[in-house]
Amino acid sequence: MKLFKIEWLKLSGHPFFWVGMGLYVLLIIVLLFSLGEFNIMGQQENNTFSNLADAGVYDMPFLWHDITYIPTYLKFIPVFLLIFFVANEYTYRTGRQNVIDGLSKGQLFLSKVYTALFISLICTLSIVVFGVILAFMYNEGIGLSDLFIGSDYVLAYFLELFFLMAFALFLTVFLKRSAVVVIVLLLYYVMEAIGARVILSYFGNEYATLLPTQPSRELNLQPFTRLLQVRGISMDDLLDLNSPDQVSRKFMMLTFAYTLVFLASGFYIFKRKNL
Repeated sequence: MKLFKIEWLKLSGHPFFWVGMGLYVLLIIVLLFSLGEFNIMGQQENNTFSNLADAGVYDMPFLWHDITYIPTYLKFIPVFLLIFFVANEYTYRTGRQNVIDGLSKGQLFLSKVYTALFISLICTLSIVVFGVILAFMYNEGIGLSDLFIGSDYVLAYFLELFFLMAFALFLTVFLKRSAVVVIVLLLYYVMEAIGARVILSYFGNEYATLLPTQPSRELNLQPFTRLLQVRGISMDDLLDLNSPDQVSRKFMMLTFAYTLVFLASGFYIFKRKNL
């Protein structure tokens, strides 16, 4: 608790934290509540709907899958916040001062993990709150127990975000400069996606998904094609896509394992580098 209080004082006293988190929550509100108004296929003769809300994007038990997929495109906002604050520890020597004041380097690194965990929880809880509101708005007669159906996608979102936080923390303690870390992180994501496609072509999906960021990307695949039909034909069948009904336990375990690897690697580097 002491470590978290120290980190909270650093975060809460900086306007960039409130601006960044405020922007994230505002975008979540706009995207989730306007998602239902989005019109993809227009008015269908055999399966009539005018927008995604009519098509069932907010219907239980699929609501959690639908509303956790969109925020995955915003995940770099909170990650950039973490990079900024951790890199500042090196720029302004605040981490060194914390060690002089009595914290061990292990405790200091753990405080950064707490920060990553805290930001990930805030982002996830914001989706949960708005998801509950949407569930009661668009599902008549829904009970509290019904809210838990399909909620494994909420856990999947949290795991994906916290994994990326751990990866960013590892890069930050290794490279120290926020601008460099952001560039390397984004380049790596792009290059690994290209590499995964090459491996998929030659060796198959089983090997492609073993790359570090791939399991987290497989946690929450697009959910929308299951909603749409063209003249009675499912878009999943038409486009040879798949909107899964549940999260893969295999990819959840791999994501968690990679998270631990990056945290352990970051701790190892942090202990051996000067602050």
